[in-house]
Formats: sequence, C-alpha cells, structure tokens
Amino acid sequence: MAIIELIEGIILLKSLALVKNVAVCGLLTQGLFCQSGPDIARVPENPLELASSGVHVVDAPEERDALIRLMDKARSYYTLKDARRAYHLKTSFTVTAGGDSRYDGDWQMDEIFAPGLGARLTARTSGSVFEQLTTSNLTYQNTPEGIFPLRLHEAHGHLLGALESTKNLRQDLIRTVAANLHGTPVTCLLLSNARRSSEANSPGRFWQEREECIDHQTSHLLLHSPAPGLYVLYDFSEPVKFQTKELPAKMTVIENETTVIEERVESLEALPSPDPSDFTPTAQMRSGAPGTVMAGRQTLTVGPTRASVPIQTVVVFGLLTPDGKVSEAHPLQSSDPALIDAALRRVSQMRLQAPVAPGANREQHELFAVVHLAPEAPH
Repeated sequence: MAIIELIEGIILLKSLALVKNVAVCGLLTQGLFCQSGPDIARVPENPLELASSGVHVVDAPEERDALIRLMDKARSYYTLKDARRAYHLKTSFTVTAGGDSRYDGDWQMDEIFAPGLGARLTARTSGSVFEQLTTSNLTYQNTPEGIFPLRLHEAHGHLLGALESTKNLRQDLIRTVAANLHGTPVTCLLLSNARRSSEANSPGRFWQEREECIDHQTSHLLLHSPAPGLYVLYDFSEPVKFQTKELPAKMTVIENETTVIEERVESLEALPSPDPSDFTPTAQMRSGAPGTVMAGRQTLTVGPTRASVPIQTVVVFGLLTPDGKVSEAHPLQSSDPALIDAALRRVSQMRLQAPVAPGANREQHELFAVVHLAPEAPH
C-alpha cells in the first residue's frame, strides 16, 4: 500500500505505481464506501451498464480462481510482447470528443516491437507527431508538449492494456453477474479493492468498481468499463491474429451514450528482420528530458465522511500528468448533474505527486476521480 501525505492540499503518493484506488475523505480510509452514515446515490442506468441488478459476491476460492483464470485468458490475447516475436501494428482512429479534446480528428498509430531492441510508438494527427521509444532500460519521447494527449493514451491503453495483471486481484472484492451484450452471453466481473461489508450484496454496480465483461465461450473481453460512464466495446467478429494473440478488428470508446473514439486495427504483421536503426533515439530525443511513459490508470475517491442527506457522486475523468496536475478533466457520470461543476473544481485544484529518482522515466496516467458531495454543503 502506498504511503500518502496531505500537505496544503497536495496529495503526495510515495509509491504511485502501486496505487489502484486511493480514498481521501477527510481521513484516509479503505472502506467500501468513502463515508459513514447516509447512503450514497446509486450509479444511474445506462444502456451499456450491464451490472444494474443481480450482482453477487464471489467468496468461494474455487469460483474466484475460475474467474481469475478467465481474466488471465482474456488478457493473454492482447499482450503482444509476451509472444517474444517482432511485430508491426498499425491502427487508425477517429476522436470526436466534442470540444473536450484539442486533438479531435483522424489519427494513425504505428507500433513496432523487437525482443532485445525495444518498442517504438508513432502517432500522427493534423500535422502533430507523437513518438515514444522504449529500449531495455530507457524511454525517450518526441511530443509537442512533453506529454501524450488523453485520447491517444486511451487509444493505445484500451487496445493493448485494458486488463491489469491478475496478480493484483487476489485480495480484491470480486462480484459478478451474468448478462447479455448485443446478443452474446457474457460474464461481468465487478472489481474493487474494497473490503467485504454489508453493502457488498447491493444489486447494482458501486461507483468505485471496474467492470469487465467477457465472452465465456471465447474468453474475449467484449466490454471494459474502468469507471461508471466510460464503456469500451471490442468487436471480435473478425479478430486480427498474431501467433497465439488476437486483437479486435474494431474498438469503440463511449462516454455515457456518446462515441468519442472509434479505432480499427489495420494490420498486425511479423517483422522477420527488424532494423536496429528503428530503435535508435534521435538526437532530439537524447537532448530532451527523460521520457514520459503512458502508464496504467489511477482511481481517486474524494468526499465527505458524513452528511445529513444522501451523498451524491460525480465521476471525473482526466489525464494525470507527470508533474501531478490533472488536465483534460471532464465528467463521465453523475447522480446529480447540478454538482458537476463543483466536482470539476475540486479535481482541478488537486495536485498528486510521486517522487521520481533523477534520470528516471516520468509517468502519466488516466485518472478517474470519484467525487462524493453533500448537496447542502458549500462547494
């Protein structure tokens, strides 16, 4: 567990890489809910929210192990580097964030990988080029502003890193429900690092839960929802294959009911003779600051510990930059739309910092802030 300090409104995460879910509720807590006393308003209904009822806790070790194996299989399909074969991946995607992104429009993304040499990612849109080169021990980059835009982070991360390592799930609360996604039976897992409590048997999804819906017949991940309000759909009707790996031909990212990213895998081919020069940093890369790594997601829960009325919730999504600021923040889901502006102000005022050793790679993360608010309280 990471060590956390609060100093004049700045949250210092001593080990950010280990943090999956941080709760800041007056006092720090790891309880199932970030409050005591009144109820928290439920996650609103959504056509893609498959865990709206019938959810049950998985306690039996053999059932937990079976679900973890199912997730392992689903994850194994897209861990391309584990095949230990050189490859060239090409995708194209369109961003239509409706003003929430400066990089709306068409993108092309290329990734090449060769064991022993490294990986090189290149993404282009409207005259802008973003490059990341990872060798055995260093990361280099060439980006207009020193970071990668949120929608590029999503397009890469949701396709090649949606599911975390199941090593992190052994102590998690696991709940599940059988559902149907566009005619396909799926098993949906609801995951959080909360403790078991009386509320754990509630029929629907909790605000802090991640939701992963997997086709039990093929073990393909068909729906990935890292937080309420954001849903990633994967189309495996014609999977793109490489060795034992399989990628969806199409991926769609939806915020509430609005499509914000549509991505297609154009090709995935073996590289029989990788060119070492493709993995050599340019002079511009060498002269810049240590590279920024597009790392995994972080979840932060903020809210009151008690209130006289039911607590309302807003999920804010943004990019946690290497200097601890939150950029491109916008709401995903809310139990009370009137509180969205208050939640955005609260998140925008935060600073989350993790110590970085001199010369070490910097990290950026997708940040999901679950903000609990008491309506009668000043904002």
